[in-house]
Amino acid sequence: MAGKEKTLGVITPRRLRDATFICHTVVTAAEEAVNVEALAEKKPKPRRWRADKGCVYENPQSAYLWLDYRTPAGKRVRESSGVKVAPKKLREAIQKAKNILAQRFESIGQGIDSTIGKGLRYEDIRKDLLDRYEARGFRSLKHKLNKETGKKEPTVWGMIHLDKFFAAWKVSAITQAAIRAFVETRKKDGAEGATINRNVGLLQSMFRTARRSGKLQTIPEFPEQQKVNPPRQGYCTPEQFLLIRSHLPENLWPLLTLLYYTGVRIGEAKKIMWSYDGFPQVDLKKEQITLLGVLTKNGQPRVLPLTDELVDMLKKQSETDGPVFDSTNFRKEFAAAKAKAKCAHVLIHDFRRSAVSNLVNVGTSETDTMQISGHRSRTVFDRYNVRNTTRLHDAMSRVEKSHSLVTVRKLNTRKSLKARSSVG
Repeated sequence: MAGKEKTLGVITPRRLRDATFICHTVVTAAEEAVNVEALAEKKPKPRRWRADKGCVYENPQSAYLWLDYRTPAGKRVRESSGVKVAPKKLREAIQKAKNILAQRFESIGQGIDSTIGKGLRYEDIRKDLLDRYEARGFRSLKHKLNKETGKKEPTVWGMIHLDKFFAAWKVSAITQAAIRAFVETRKKDGAEGATINRNVGLLQSMFRTARRSGKLQTIPEFPEQQKVNPPRQGYCTPEQFLLIRSHLPENLWPLLTLLYYTGVRIGEAKKIMWSYDGFPQVDLKKEQITLLGVLTKNGQPRVLPLTDELVDMLKKQSETDGPVFDSTNFRKEFAAAKAKAKCAHVLIHDFRRSAVSNLVNVGTSETDTMQISGHRSRTVFDRYNVRNTTRLHDAMSRVEKSHSLVTVRKLNTRKSLKARSSVG
């Protein structure tokens, strides 16, 4: 028995050969299985189609055809053509991609580097514009609270609509077609033509700023502007002004009177102080108010002459650290007052148009009127001068007089001819 156990513990040459054979068989089977799996997983190489310069090829990780070419400097460029391969339309897609590749080389011949601005996104050109506004101190730049972050962020009027539509867009994808799509979206939202033009103009400013800073070489072709409604021709007569004022609380009379006679913007009127940083803005002896440049819309200082009635109103007030003109619930009270006066068509901004027209109609020069109202552009001033008919009547009078003179001359000529004929 002991001899048998001893024999079992010994590895004979025959057993060693059998074990070696079994191990070799197992390893070989495993290697063959691995090779079969590798062959199954091996994918065909992406197809490539040669063009005049460069080539078009399939990218396994993209649904679009890609371009592969070199710039004149020898730099290799691989980028998407933006052409998606539709079922059974491979040839058409390849030709479109080749046409795009040809356009690339045409741009290169014009000195345009397509790689500049390649990774640029809408947020990048948006930030550049806001930085430019900040550096130049544009008053249109506002800081509004972001409810998500709890921080105040810079923005410009109308930018929120661009942010909503173009967020995370690549700049290269913002083409004329994309801009037209944005315009159509704004139309569906009910935006007026002038508002849409301002939105698109803001986007155009972003592109121009990026090109000026060297981040872009070309900007897309922007669509034509939308049709704009004619400017408002609202006017408030002196009788309507007095009637509306009579229905207002007396604490708001000074502000309404200032708006009607001087045409000052309501935002500027609310900022008027008795003294601003030690400088007296209101001088009742000279009967004038000095608007400092930091408080005006266009940044230009100007002087507002006051009527005797308004001076008397201000003399009754006590000088405080707050604003000179009380504007508590002004818009709400104004809406109620014009409803009682049956002048619902009158707007607060109509007082600005009315002041300009009244000043010109009494003989004030247009230069002096613009200094009082704060208009810098003659084009805008003419839009506000809605009731200036004096010059039209003067022109018609001159025409009438000239015709009268012609008639008198003809009569005198006829009389002289008849006298001569009778003498002869």
